[in-house]
Amino acid sequence: MGPASMSACDGSGYLPSRRTLSPVQGVETIFTRTSVLGRLVAFAIAGGVLAAAMVIPVVAATGVLVRNQADKFPTLSLSSAGLPQRSQILDRYGHLLAYVYGVDAPYDNNNLHYFGWNREPVGYDQISPNMTNAVVAIEDSRYWEHGAIDLRGTIRAAVNDFQHKPVQGGSTIAQQYVKNVLLLEAEKAKNSQALQAANAGTLSRKLNELRMAVAAEHQQSKQQILAGYLNDAFFGNLAYGIETAAETYFGTSAAKLSMTQAATLAGIVENPSAYNPVKNPGLALTRRNTVLARMAQTNNGLTAAQATAEEAKPLGLKFNIPDSGCQSSSVGSGGFFCQYVEEVFLHDPAYGKTPMERAKMLSTGGLKIYTTLNPQDQQAANTAVNYVEPGNSKYWNPGGNADTEAVVQPGTGQIMAIAENRPYGTGRGQTEISYAVNTAYGGSAGVQTGSSSKLFTLITALKQGMPFGATMHAPGSTTVTGYTNCQGGPAGYYQGQAGAFNVTNAEGPQSDSNQSLYTGTVQSVNVYFAELEQKVGLCNVVRTADSMGLTRADGTSSATTARTRLTTFPRSRWGRSTSRRCPWRPRTPRSRRAACTARPSPSARSQTTPARACPCRRPTATGSSPRWSATP
Repeated sequence: MGPASMSACDGSGYLPSRRTLSPVQGVETIFTRTSVLGRLVAFAIAGGVLAAAMVIPVVAATGVLVRNQADKFPTLSLSSAGLPQRSQILDRYGHLLAYVYGVDAPYDNNNLHYFGWNREPVGYDQISPNMTNAVVAIEDSRYWEHGAIDLRGTIRAAVNDFQHKPVQGGSTIAQQYVKNVLLLEAEKAKNSQALQAANAGTLSRKLNELRMAVAAEHQQSKQQILAGYLNDAFFGNLAYGIETAAETYFGTSAAKLSMTQAATLAGIVENPSAYNPVKNPGLALTRRNTVLARMAQTNNGLTAAQATAEEAKPLGLKFNIPDSGCQSSSVGSGGFFCQYVEEVFLHDPAYGKTPMERAKMLSTGGLKIYTTLNPQDQQAANTAVNYVEPGNSKYWNPGGNADTEAVVQPGTGQIMAIAENRPYGTGRGQTEISYAVNTAYGGSAGVQTGSSSKLFTLITALKQGMPFGATMHAPGSTTVTGYTNCQGGPAGYYQGQAGAFNVTNAEGPQSDSNQSLYTGTVQSVNVYFAELEQKVGLCNVVRTADSMGLTRADGTSSATTARTRLTTFPRSRWGRSTSRRCPWRPRTPRSRRAACTARPSPSARSQTTPARACPCRRPTATGSSPRWSATP
C-alpha cells in the first residue's frame, strides 16, 4: 500500500477487483453461430493470431507494437525476497516486540510517514496443501497440467477482444502472478501510467502477461510460481500474502490452514472487497462453498461428500489485523524501548541516504532487528518506576511528575530496558515523549537531572583520590561560594554574590550532620554534595559526566557549554522548610528523617527521576529489603 492512502483495506487500493468467475452470459458469439467445422476454423485462426502475437505482439486495432512491455520481464523480481514485506523488532532472545510495515514517528520536530505492505512471504512447503488445492481449483483447475498458456481461456479472451468486450477470465495462475508483480512494481515506483497499463482490459495486455508467464515457467518450478502467487496476492484488510491473510482472518499460519479456512481465503483473491468476510460474511460464505464444490469437481483434495460436509461449517473467523509499530500489544511495557530502536534506525545513514529512504527500508525491507532488550529487566524497570511514582495517582504523585529509568549493562553499554511511569502511545493518559533519550530520538526538551547527577560528583572525587571514609561537616542550610566554570569565571549567583549557591537539605535547615563520602551519597545530602562539588571543581564534574556519555537533551556536550549547572536543586524550589509534605509515611513509628535516610540494601540499584514533588520516596519492590532514597 502506498503512502498516499490506506484504501487497500477495502479492496479498492493496490489490487482492484480483476474479473468475475460467474458463468459467461448466454449471448450469441461466433461459436454459437458456426458449425463444428466453422468452430475448428475459428480456433485455428485464433490460435494462429495468438502464436504470431507471442512472437511479435500486435494490437489488431492499432497495429502498435507492444514488445517493449513484455521485454521488461527479466528485470522484474519474482522471488519472495523481492517482495516488499514487514520488518520485525525482536528482543535479545528473538521474541517478537513489534511488526513494522508503516512508519509514523516523530523525527527532528516533524512526523515521518511511510506506509508499506503487511506481508510475510513463506515457502511452498510452509503453505498448507488445503490452500494450494483450493486456489488451484478456483483460479486455474488445470494448473498442474498446462504450461503458462491455457489455450481455452486465452482464445476466449481473444474473441472477446475482437468483439470489443472486456477481457474476462482466461488467465492462468502464472499470468495472474505476472500481472500482480507488474502492479506491485508500478505501485512501488508510484507510476500511475504503469499501473493503468497493468490493469488495461485489452488483448495486448494479456499477450504481454502471457509472454512473461512463459518466461517465468522456464525460470521457476510450478511450486515456486504458486508460492509466489500466494505471497503476492492481496486478501483485503491490509493482508498481503497468504501468511498474513491466515494470521489476520483466522489467527493461524499458512501451514496450519484448515479446509474451510483455505477455501475462504482462496475465494477472497478474486475480489477482496466483495468477498470480504468481515463486511460481507454472507457473500464470503457463498463464495467459500463455491470453492469447496469446485475442489470436489476438479478432484483437488475433496470428494463430493467431503465438500458437502465442509459447506455446512461456519466461517469461524478470528479477525485481527496485526498492529504495526511500537503501540502493538506484543510490545508490552517496552514501547519506549521500541521507539528508541526505530529512532536509531531512522537516524542512521547506513540504512538510506534520507529519512524517507530509511523509513521505506524499515517498512518494506523484511528486516529482523535483534535488540538488547531483556524482558525480565524491562518488567522490573517498569514496575519500579510505577511503584515509586505512579503516573496516574493523585495521591502518590500529585504533581503528575515523570519517572524514567534506562537500564544499561556496565562494560558492554547494552541497553537492557527503558521504562517510564506512563503508558506509551497517543491515547488519553499516554505519551510518546521518552525522558530517557535525547530530543531528536523522541525525547523531551530536557529536564533538571536532580540528585542522579550526584553520581558524577562522587566519581570525580574518587578519581581525585578521596576515600569513602573521608568526612565533612554538612549544615542543614548554607551558601557555598567559590564556584568557577570551565572558563575560570564565577558560576552561580546568590544575593548579588557571583560564584555563590544557596542550598538547603531536603530534611530542612536543622539537619546538620557529619557525613562521609559513603553516607553522604547513601543519604543524598544536598549540602554535602554542594560543598564536595566546590572542592573537586564544577568543570571536572562536567567533564566526568561528558566522558561517561552524558549530553544535553539536544545532543550537545555539556563540557563545551559556558554555563554549568550544579547537581542540586536551588533552595527556591526544594530547600525551603515549608516544602510540601510527602503523602507517604512509614508504617512503623520513626521520624521523617530516619525514613528518608535509611540505608539501602547492598543489591539495590539507583533510580533516576527527572523531577520530584515529595521529599522522600516510597520503598521499591526491588530486592529483598526496602530501599529508600532522599530527593535532592
